[in-house]
Amino acid sequence: MMNVAQMIKELEKMGFKVDARKRTDGSWIIKKINDMSFTGASGNQYARQVLGVELSQARIEQTSYNVAKYIKLEKGQHKAKEQIDKEMVLQLRKVQRQWRKQQVKAKITKKKLRWHIKEGGTAEAKRYLERMERYGKGLAYEENVEALASWLDDFSKSISDTELAQGIRDLAALLRERKDTVKQQTLQKIHDYFYEVRDGGYKNEDVIQALMKSMQAINE
Repeated sequence: MMNVAQMIKELEKMGFKVDARKRTDGSWIIKKINDMSFTGASGNQYARQVLGVELSQARIEQTSYNVAKYIKLEKGQHKAKEQIDKEMVLQLRKVQRQWRKQQVKAKITKKKLRWHIKEGGTAEAKRYLERMERYGKGLAYEENVEALASWLDDFSKSISDTELAQGIRDLAALLRERKDTVKQQTLQKIHDYFYEVRDGGYKNEDVIQALMKSMQAINE
């Protein structure tokens, strides 16, 4: 299992912006992933959920690909400089314009794009650009949507009222259904609503309020 420092590195490779604090005992606490803030150890838990989804298939396959293509080079063979085709250049410029328009403080560059071509090939680089385009539009990453939906599924098991528990699972299903259009800001709101339920002792009236607020946030 990866430690938190390794998780932070993996998330940053995937294009996430991670804010973390190093504790006096040398361990790390994740405080923020992109625009989603966390308290206590909830950020570390959320990161594990995101990486669990990503690493279960794609990352393992990508790692195998890297070993075959970039490590096992024949003697005397040199790696060619990673090329960015015309289509990717146009897409990169489009994303850069979006980021400037939205006043995103981070930068997306050809250097970062070449790194993704080197690590995972052209398909991985194009996927990275698509993710960055979503970020520029304020849309949530699919990994974030799935991580929150899975968290809600687990959260529902803590609710004794079967009807309310089903309501939470229905909310998770709705998030998955709208994964292509849901905003990152909406995920943050839903996350916060249900953490308030937890902190309030899982009261039924709090669950009802969280469900109502979550539905309103999704439909805004």
